[in-house]
Amino acid sequence: GNVHLMRYPGEFVFAGGTVDKGESPLTAARRELVEEFGLLLPEDPVAHLLNIRQTRPVKNTSNVMFNFVVTAEENPDVAEFDIAAANERLQQRRDQFAMCVADGSFESLSKEEKEAVAPEVREIVWLDLVEAVSHAYTSMHKEFTPVNEFQRAALEEHGVHKRDPLFITMLSLLELETFPSTAALLAHSKAISMEEARAKAEYYQSGVTLEEVKQIYASLSDNRVPTASDLKRLKEERSRACL
Repeated sequence: GNVHLMRYPGEFVFAGGTVDKGESPLTAARRELVEEFGLLLPEDPVAHLLNIRQTRPVKNTSNVMFNFVVTAEENPDVAEFDIAAANERLQQRRDQFAMCVADGSFESLSKEEKEAVAPEVREIVWLDLVEAVSHAYTSMHKEFTPVNEFQRAALEEHGVHKRDPLFITMLSLLELETFPSTAALLAHSKAISMEEARAKAEYYQSGVTLEEVKQIYASLSDNRVPTASDLKRLKEERSRACL
């Protein structure tokens, strides 16, 4: 059958997905953490809204990202998360998927059943901030720079020699570095109006042309890469705000 690659294949990315009908962005974020990482979070985890940003269009699709931060110090389930056990469960899911494909039963499954069997996440790892930013940055290199051998081999198998850009992920990681403490992040999150932040973030509307997208993006001051001086200044401002 036809092979359709998911967005950001083989990347280290935040847990995420679409907001289902009747869900709030926070409820959806919790569900995605549970589904993709296997975290046993309570119904009301302590989470802080970091920002809302709209992604660059990839394959004619642009998403509005609600980025939440869940800290280990505030959520015992995160602090006690067993990554080795989680990765073992992911391996078992891949094995089950391979068996379903091999015996032909996968094609007879419903869409929901296929989604439950097909592996979406390959590996969960803790990355330090420098490495995470580096992975996001190299996604935008003109020369294909894979994050690891698995991604290189998997993409080349399907004739793909470029990565989807992780620009907004990189900006969010850099912004996270500007908070001197969890208290500073909490103060920032409480000051955000979700409605106003979303309205400001939604730059692209349905039906815009590629040329219009380029013009819009070129005019956005929020979507430039911050310098080291920018980050230092913002961190100092947020430190003073917490005094």
